[in-house]
Order: sequence, then C-alpha cells, then structure tokens
Amino acid sequence: MWNKQWERVDRFLKKWKLIERGDHILLGISGGADSVCLARYFLAKRESLALNLYAVHVNHMLRGDEAKRDEEFVREFCRQWNIPLHVEYRDIKKESREKKCSEEEAGRLARYECFTNYARQHQCSKIAVAHHQNDVAETILFRMIRGTGVQGMAGILPVNGEIIRPFLCLSREEIIDVLKELKQDYVDDSTNKCEEYSRNYIRHRILPEMEHINKKATVHVSELGMQMQELLAYITPKMDALYKEKVVHRENGELFLEEQVFYEMDLFEQKEILRRMLFETCGYQKDISLVHIEQLLTLMGNQEGKQQDCPYNVLARKTGEGLVLTKKSKSVKSAEQPLENSLENPLEDSVEVEFSILPWNGGKVAKRDCVKYFDYDKMKYKPCLRTRESGDYFIMDKEGHHKSLARYFIDAKVPSADREKQVLLADGSHIMWILGGRISEFYKVSSDTKRVLKVSVQKR
Repeated sequence: MWNKQWERVDRFLKKWKLIERGDHILLGISGGADSVCLARYFLAKRESLALNLYAVHVNHMLRGDEAKRDEEFVREFCRQWNIPLHVEYRDIKKESREKKCSEEEAGRLARYECFTNYARQHQCSKIAVAHHQNDVAETILFRMIRGTGVQGMAGILPVNGEIIRPFLCLSREEIIDVLKELKQDYVDDSTNKCEEYSRNYIRHRILPEMEHINKKATVHVSELGMQMQELLAYITPKMDALYKEKVVHRENGELFLEEQVFYEMDLFEQKEILRRMLFETCGYQKDISLVHIEQLLTLMGNQEGKQQDCPYNVLARKTGEGLVLTKKSKSVKSAEQPLENSLENPLEDSVEVEFSILPWNGGKVAKRDCVKYFDYDKMKYKPCLRTRESGDYFIMDKEGHHKSLARYFIDAKVPSADREKQVLLADGSHIMWILGGRISEFYKVSSDTKRVLKVSVQKR
C-alpha cells in the first residue's frame, strides 16, 4: 500500500516539477498525521534523490500540555530519523491581538514566517507542507458557500513560490492507511474536532453527507480544483497582458478603466479585470467575493456620477469616460488628535453619543443595551457612527470567524427596510457595535485589556 501511494506522489511531483535531485527541503512538522506522513515520504526518498532535509515545529503556546506533548513528539521523531530541527515558540494569542486577526490566521502567518526564515538559514529552495485532497475539497466548499469565482474553485496550489504541497494527490484516509502500514505514530490536535470552526463543520458534517451519494465525492471535488488550476495556468498570462494594456494607473493612485475599452471585452474578461482592479486598490483579497464584482459591473452601466462603496474603504465611481477606483482617506487614531475630542458622528440628528477612554484594571462589564465598553488598543481608526456600507463585516466568536454584515442581518431576520436605518459603530469596515444589539467579539474587554472606550448612546 505505502509503496503504491509513494508512486502516486512521485508522479505528482514530476507533473508539477516540485523537487529536483539534491534539493534542500524544509519540512513543516506539527506532529499530526499529515505532516508526519510527509516527512516519512521524504525520508524514503532522501538517499536516492540526495535530499537535504530540515524541519521546523512551531509551538503556538495555546494548548498547554497538549502543545508540549506535540513538541516532544516532534523532537523525538526528528532525533530518531536524524533530521535537524528548529522549534519556534510564538505567542499566537498576543500576535492575534496585535495583528487584529483571528488566532487561526495569526497562527498560519506565524508558521509561514518561521518556515521562510529557516529555509533561508539552511538555503532551502523548497518548503514542504502536507495539505491533501480533503483540505482541497474543504477549501473549495468553504469558498463556494461564502461566494467565489474561478480562482476560488482552484482550491490549494501544488506550488506557490517556495511552498510545495506533494500530498495533494492523496486523501486523508490514504495517509492514515500509510501510517498504519508503516506502524508510525502521530499526535492528534483536539481543536480539529471542534465543529464551531467552519472548516471542521465541513470536514465532519458536509463532506461525509456528500460521500453518502458518492464515496469519491471528496476526491472528485479535489480533482475539479486541479482542473481549474490547469485552466488558470492557461488563462492567467493572457489576463496579465490584458490588464497591463487596458488599466490606467494614475499618479494620484487611482485606477481607471475606459468605458469603450470595457465594452470591447467579453464578460469573463470584464469580470476578471474588475476583480484585479479591486484587489489592487484594496490591497487584500480576503472577504472580496463575486457580489462585489457584480456591483462594479452594474456601476459601469450606470450614468455619470454614480458611486459604489467597496470593501477595505475603496470607492468606485462612474465618470463620463469610464470607471475609477480609489482608496478613501481614513481618519486614524493618533496621539496628536485625541479620540475623546474627535469621535465621528455624522448621525447627530438621530443619536446623541457620549464617550470616554478609561484605564481598565479588570472587573465585570455592565450589560446595558445603550452603554458598551470596547478594548481601545485594538482599534485601528477613529470609530465612526454611521449606517451600513458595502464590505462591512463582523467577528462572531473568539476564533475570529468573520461574517458580512449583510449575512448577519439576514440570519438575524432583520427586515430589509430596517437594515439601511440601523446605526452602527464602525472601525473602518469592521463593525464594532450594532446599536441596540451585539458587539464584535474582537473588541470585547478581556483580562489583557489596558484601556477601554466607553460609549453611551441615546436616540434623540
């Protein structure tokens, strides 16, 4: 069995040209089944391909004794197989706060930062990680549920810069079977069983239901992703050239697309050019979905003067000549402009607000609908009282899972007529508080809070 699976991986590596004889390869080893199996594959090939193997284990300092157990397992595994190992300790909880993202995202960023640093130290041209077919299927389904396009359907790339993923040709079940045959132990991360994470819910609930219809459902979804990657490999160079030719970069940072040029394109080209313009102006791809591209398509067909708010504080406007995308200036917190004297309230005729910044030494937060406390040091911009805008989002739980404000209103069964009137306290596009309702989990006061923003609101 394991020889048969290794042959499949060999063919996959050859197809995507992932490794060469004599390569220096850095292995990311968590101690879980996937990364341990990947290490065993490269150990099986180390001598015949003259590979130089190194390993990194990142301790996220989140799971206490379980994290220590994982670290010790990896240390012993690398001692047994003579793989030079670096163990990195990262305070992911702290990094999550500093980077204003979920712990899951902070952990991912920390891992790849460590991988890159140690790869350079050992002159490794490849960093091998153990994503497999189930990961691809989960990623594609997750993106489909949230709304995605051709790029999202491509799933996880076999190679992305120096990152290689040799196991995208294997399923999770095949990996477990290989480890059983090799009599190789591994450790389990208990958080993988928590269905509060969207990906875990897909893994434990949705994919098994799909496999009731077809046992190879996971494999087929993964294979679809591979076909989309082949399609993108063909299309991307052509779209790169078209974008460079047709989109005008103005000196003030605006992007401009001439209307006549736009209508000479077919629909796929139109959407792809608009998608790229939005990505470039936003500076991010996360939380941008098909609905935002459709909004730009509609705007292009509107009359001069129409505007559309986009995610990450981007404004799209229709001119007589075409479409312009620009980044709106934001008012940022600073010591020179104290927040106490400058909270933005464009809704002065409808609500009256009182606010103050206070030191926080612990204690209970009073639960009142009209008074809320927020962790001041987590705020990036001056908070603003306003109604909703395109791209607004909310953090729902301690794991940092995002939900668009539009989806929140739908799930909460807020009537359509009331959604446009709802007063919000916003930090950029991040909704801190739906007045009269809940606050974003991200800004909640905790034992680590040093200063709080107290906001009291009354309707006039």
